[in-house]
Formats: sequence, C-alpha cells, structure tokens
Amino acid sequence: MSTIDYRINIGLLVAGVLLSALAFSGWFSAGSGFDPVDKPQIILPVEVLGSTGLTRVVEVVVDEAADIDRLYLQVHSPGYKYGAGDKVSVQVNSSPWIDISNKTVTCYYPESHYECVGGAFATVRFTIPAKDVSRGLNTVRFRFNGTDGITSGFRVLDFNFLRSDGSPVLPPEMFAYEDPAGWQPPSNREEDIAAGRRLWHEAVLADNPLNENHTIRAACSDCHATSGMDLKYFGYSNESIIARSVFHALSEEEGEQIASYIRTLPGKSYGTPWDPPYQPGPGIDSRPASAWAAGAGLEAVLEHDSDAIPYMFPNGIRWQEIAADSTINIREIPIAIQLPDWNEWLPRVHPVDAWGDAFARSATATGYEQTVQPLIDGNASTQQALRSLERWNRSFRRDRSDGLNEDAFGGYDSDGVVADYTLGLHQWQAVKTFEVMVGGSYQDKAYEVYGDDAEPLSWFGNSRSLFDVGPHISGPVQVSPYPHGSPLQNIFMTTAWYELQLIVNSGNRHGLSIRPMDWKYHYGHIADISKWSGIDEPVRYLKSYVKNMQEATNSRCGPGSDCGFYFRHLTPARLVVSQSEVAQKGAGRSARGRQRDAGGSDKNLFDTLPVDVKTQLIEAVLRVHVKELLRYPTSAWPRGDDRQALPGQETIPTLQSGRKQFDMTSYADHYYRSIPIFKNIGVSPTLIDSLSGWGQTMWPEADWQFKN
Repeated sequence: MSTIDYRINIGLLVAGVLLSALAFSGWFSAGSGFDPVDKPQIILPVEVLGSTGLTRVVEVVVDEAADIDRLYLQVHSPGYKYGAGDKVSVQVNSSPWIDISNKTVTCYYPESHYECVGGAFATVRFTIPAKDVSRGLNTVRFRFNGTDGITSGFRVLDFNFLRSDGSPVLPPEMFAYEDPAGWQPPSNREEDIAAGRRLWHEAVLADNPLNENHTIRAACSDCHATSGMDLKYFGYSNESIIARSVFHALSEEEGEQIASYIRTLPGKSYGTPWDPPYQPGPGIDSRPASAWAAGAGLEAVLEHDSDAIPYMFPNGIRWQEIAADSTINIREIPIAIQLPDWNEWLPRVHPVDAWGDAFARSATATGYEQTVQPLIDGNASTQQALRSLERWNRSFRRDRSDGLNEDAFGGYDSDGVVADYTLGLHQWQAVKTFEVMVGGSYQDKAYEVYGDDAEPLSWFGNSRSLFDVGPHISGPVQVSPYPHGSPLQNIFMTTAWYELQLIVNSGNRHGLSIRPMDWKYHYGHIADISKWSGIDEPVRYLKSYVKNMQEATNSRCGPGSDCGFYFRHLTPARLVVSQSEVAQKGAGRSARGRQRDAGGSDKNLFDTLPVDVKTQLIEAVLRVHVKELLRYPTSAWPRGDDRQALPGQETIPTLQSGRKQFDMTSYADHYYRSIPIFKNIGVSPTLIDSLSGWGQTMWPEADWQFKN
C-alpha cells in the first residue's frame, strides 16, 4: 500500500483549513475599491460590557444591498453559562430586535456540535436574518440584556452582511482590530495610579450586581495575578476593566483608577480575552517565550480533527516522524477544539469566600504567601522555584483531601454552588501557578531542571494544576446544576483542561504514573466528548498516545514501571478498542454513567478516517510500539497481577469479540485480541509477525499464529 503524501505547504494549509477571525477575507482582492475616506474603518472588537440594556451602535455603508439576507457574527461570550435567557440582542436598521439564542441563529460547524450560544466554546460564529439592509448608510445595534451574576457583557469580534449565496458584502479593509499597544491610562496622574494599585489590592467588592449587598473577602489581586499582569498580558481594555469594577460595586472613577494602574504595568499585551491561552498552532516556538501563553489564536483552531495530520507528519505518515526517542512538538500541532479562554481560568468563587478562615489558615494559603508569591519577581533559581512549587502542591493536595472539599458543605447535593467552590479552588491554583511561570519568566527554563529531556517551552514539576480544573477532578460530573452549564460542557471542560496540561507540561520525560498527566483518563475524556458532541477526534487521541510513548522512553524508568512503558496507559488495545470502551476504561465509574446516557458506540475511534489513512496512522504508531517492546529482553518485563505487570508465562490468552473484549482482562489478552483486529485494519504482515513473535516469547503456551 502506498503512503499518502501529506507533504504540503503549511502556509497554504493554514489559509485553507484553519478558522479565521475574519472569515471572508478570501472573497476580496486588494483592488476591492474600498475607500477609507468615504467609509471609515470599523474598529473591532465591538465591546458591549456594562449594565443591563447597554447598547453599542455601528454604522455601516453598503454599496450594493441586493440579495442580502443574513448577518454573520463572530461573538465572544454570546450566552449565559447556565443557558437561561437571552444575553445578546441585535437589530439591523429598524427591523425587530433579534434575541440571540440557539433557536434564532444558524450556527457554524464545529460550534454547532458544542451547544453553540452559551455552549462549550467561548467564541462562536453564527448568522441571523437581515432583510432590511439598504444601499448607503445602515445601522447595526448590539445590546447587552443583563448579567447572570457571572458575565459583564460580550464582544463582537467580526460581522458582515451575506448574500444568499453566502458571499460577504463588506470588504476586509473596512475592519481593523484595535491595537493594545496604543492604549493609554484613563489618567496619568500619579495619585490616580497609586489609588488604582491600592484598590486592586484592598478594595472591598460586592459579589455581583444581582447580589450587591453581599460583600466578598477576596480582592481583585486574589482572583487574578497578584499584580494584575494577566489583564495587561491578555489585552483587557480600559473599558472592560472599568465595567468589571462597576460589576463589583466600585464607582466608575475607581474603575478608571484601576485601569490606569493596569495600563502602567511593565510588559506587553501579547494575547486577547478571547484567544485561548496556550492554544497550539504553527510558529509558537519561533516567538519569544514570553508570548507563549497568548497561544496561537482562534485562527489556529482547526475545523476538522484530521486537518492536524500534516502538522503531526509534515513529511508524510512515517513512523520515523514519531519515534519513541524523538519529541513531537505538542505546542505546534493545532487541534479542532477551543481551549478555555482566560475568563474560564479565573475563580468563579475565591476559596476564602467558600471556606473562609479554614482556607486563610490552610497550608495552601500560607504556603502560597510565604514561598510561592516571592517567586513572581523571577529572582529565584529554577531549582528553587521547582522546590517551592512542589511543596506548595503537596500542601494543596493534602488540604483538598482533608478539609478544602465539598464535604465541608455537606456534599455537592446540598447546594448547587458547592461545585463552584471546588472549581474556584482549582482555578485559583491554576492562576497563581500561571503567574509564577509567566510573571517569573520560567517557561523556557525547564532545561535547567531536566537537561536534554526538557521541552523548549514547558512548565516544570509534577503538579496537575491544570487538568485538576476539569470537573472530573474539581467538581461533580453528574450533579445538576453542572458547574459548566450542562453535561456536555462538563465533559468538554474536562477534556479541554487535560489537553492544556498536555500542552503546558506533559512531563519532560520525568513524569510519574498520573502526574503531571494521567494518560489513561485523558484518552477516556477524548472518547467521552466525541460521543456527546458527535465529532470524533482520532488524531488528537493518537497524538496523545504518541506523546505518552515518548514520555515513557526515558533513562530513569524501566519497562513496565509507572514512569516508563506503563501498560495501563500504553496497552495496544487503545489503538483498536471501541469508542465506548475507551471512555469506560479511561474515565472511571462516573463517566461510565455518562456514557450510558450518551449512548455507547462499538465503532473504533479511527473509523471516521479514510481507510487507507487509518491504516497508515495505526501502523506507524504500532511500529513504534513494537520497537519499544523488542528493545528489552523478555526477562526485563515485570510479571505479576497488578496493572504495572504482565501476567506470568504460563498464561494462555483467549480470543473474544464485542464491546467487552478489552474490559477487565489481562494485558496478555489485550495483545492477543488486538492482533486479529490489526490484521483486519490492514497493518503490514511483517509488523504483525513481529508483534506475534514477541507475544510467543512472553506467553509461549498460546497459539500466536492463530492456526486454530
């Protein structure tokens, strides 16, 4: 079978398959006739942030209105997290207002599979009817219909009128994105900047406009980076900072003072509030290390999971591209999901407002103040930073187990907000770790800890501070109200935070069994969201398996150990198992309940790929797997009954078909039952012979040639 040639121009691929913030630029040429004198540019984003009823008006000049029937919109945070009510309304000229909901919009793929408005993706694209557009001046109004106690508004990142054939009317030259480098403080007076700094650290805040008589103990600096550098880094505008200050019952003047303080902080604005932190994509490593956290932008989100193949295999699907002793660059392989935006990192409820003095006196809180916060200035050595973070993370795990948990409130069933408490605790840890790694300039220092094993850009240590934010760890997965709005969104956030952990710190070949990645659960969560969304992600799954094999190939750990070639994670069954079994074996009892609700599937995760591509991908990965098996003598593999070991030589594996063939069986059965499936997929006979030969040496009593 010939190998499909995926050697293509990556620049052309980006233009062809990635989601663009200005989705229609390809329809226009440089000579489109746009005259900036006659038609002033529209500055994006249109921020509609503030009080109930706030309306922004945009005037648009249209040369030719014939056949216009829809308005295209790309909006950041267009819905409420819990889905009740319509957050956004839009009006074109004198037409009736349209309340934006999944009942009134036509949503784009893939957002349509993730509950679109108010769904799992923070930014979504959709169209609404627009029949009342005329030649000449037109007015588009965007209205914020009020807070749900969480949100302060929304941002329109892009819009355009569409003709009936889908072609856009307004040329891209009509739009320009605001440049944060040009932003100035609302006030340059030193006393206002000092007042803003004081308010940032000390102001007494109300919970939200729906609960403004309830003050909270946390200050701005408690939920955000202590200095506020996150707002500067992710390009939050003065308007957004002022609006959020008023949200927490400060005055507009106080909001301006805080914005003035933030604007005068050192450093650049690398990201935006809507571009997901650490979103992977081409070119990440060629940027300054300080820019990594900003991610590759929404334009790097793939439309289809299979579009990632040329990035993973730039020279064609060959096993040499993913060899176990090489290192695939997870940071530059784009994915087909949006990672959480920065708002999703910020604690919904600060732990001091959940557990009160129990948190304030905890080793987690005091350890942060005494040993972690001093790291932010970057003066500590990398080794010292590692030791301090690891001590703090151990304290966090102990406190989470001993008191800072849902049991302090009678469990999740006692009150719907308890899930927000435990979520907020893990969000707080993630934000404060981010502040150290980014603010202290440690993200390109992993080599000082791990030497040649280190990734060029990585967090260090074995903390699970990112994937623990997912509700699989941080909160209930089946108790309503869900901390992320719905079962699908809970499952999505779990797989998204696991993916973030993979990107930011997959172990630097120094990981432990389930730290900093728990690979088995990562596989299960990918399969889980595939069932709920209806979109399979075989390449994201396969990429993770390859990275797992590479992390397991290290000089520290022997075969079969939980920090080496660990069968719990790397069983070959993961390449052939049904979608249902991956979810069950990866995500635990609670996920099994979800899986039944979603309806299981007996199909293989790779069945949505073209047959020849599926064969090539699985064969490439299996060849790397077999090479690792053959690298060690038979005697090197541990034997026993636990999940780290292989069963004894006297074991006779058996064949079984159906959904349960890999459930609760020995690894000898996994290998034995996988071989006929690999044959049916079309894997090379010589590779099958190598795998069968290894099996014969490990369990010689079985018929590995399947003659009977």
